[in-house]
Amino acid sequence: MATFNDHIQQANSNLKFLENANLKIGDNFDWKVTICFYSALHIINAHLSKFGLSYLKHTGVKDAINPYNSVPISAVSEDCYVAYVSLQNLSRRSRYLIDVSNQSSPKPSFTYDRHYSKALRNLDKVMCFFKEKYGIEFEKTKVMSIEIQFNELKNFEKFTS
Repeated sequence: MATFNDHIQQANSNLKFLENANLKIGDNFDWKVTICFYSALHIINAHLSKFGLSYLKHTGVKDAINPYNSVPISAVSEDCYVAYVSLQNLSRRSRYLIDVSNQSSPKPSFTYDRHYSKALRNLDKVMCFFKEKYGIEFEKTKVMSIEIQFNELKNFEKFTS
C-alpha cells in the first residue's frame, strides 16, 4: 500500500505536469481538468492512508471522505468533500463527454476553460484543507486560464511567459 508521502509525491508530480501542460497542450482543457482531479485524488489518498485505508474504486474514496457517513473516521469538511466530488464530475465530463448533471442530453459535453477554472478552484480547496490539516506545503503551480481570478487561489499563480 502506498504511504502518505508516496501519494503527496505523486500529487506534486501531477501538479508539475499540470504546469508543464499549460505550455504544451494549449487548449486541451479536458486533459488539464483530468490532471486536476488525479492530483486531488492522490491528496485524498494520502489522507486515507493515515487511517490504513486504500481504495481501488472511486466510490470507495468518495464514501470514505463523506462527512455525512455514519462512521466519519476519515471524513473531510463539507467544503472539501463538495470540491472533490465536483472535480470527479468535471473529470468524468472530460473523459466521457457526459455532463453528470444532465446525462440524458444527446449532445456531447465538451470541456472548456470555464470547466478548467472550476477544476482549479476545487483543487485549490482540497489542497487548502489538507495543507491546514497536515501542514503539507505545495509549491505554487503556474497555470493559464482566462476565466479565473488568481487572487482567489492560494496554490496557483498566473503563468507568464
